[in-house]
Amino acid sequence: MHRGGRFTMGLAGFITTIILLAIQFWGALRLSANLVAYKELETLILIIGLLVSIAALIGLALNTRWGWPLTLIVFSASLANFVWLFWMLGVSITVAGGMIVAAFSMLIAFIAIDLWEPPQKWEPEPVTEVSEPVDTTAKSTKKKSTRKKSTRKKRKKRT
Repeated sequence: MHRGGRFTMGLAGFITTIILLAIQFWGALRLSANLVAYKELETLILIIGLLVSIAALIGLALNTRWGWPLTLIVFSASLANFVWLFWMLGVSITVAGGMIVAAFSMLIAFIAIDLWEPPQKWEPEPVTEVSEPVDTTAKSTKKKSTRKKSTRKKRKKRT
């Protein structure tokens, strides 16, 4: 969205964030199925991440000041989670893809924090035309005659 010479994230940023979060949660769920130890811990991390992500999306939808910073925290935590999964499971295409998507998501959140603008409040336009006051105390108004008055001058009588 273009506003006042600057680009803002707007609806496109909101939808992009939803897609990136979905990809990251899908990858983390897929990897957590391969965990032998700490499966409950990973499930707890994903539930907490999901709740914080919902709060961040609400902040983005309402265009609040804290929406994008909270989204950046969620993406950072997701990257940390993928690093931990890499340490626990080793190299896989899902881990590598999750790390790349998380790093890309963090970059988008950094840019969005810089581009954030507060919502503009609607104010009515000032009234510039002033009408004349109407006299409501007059009992009657006389209509002016539309006949032309005679312009002949009366002659004075000479005596």
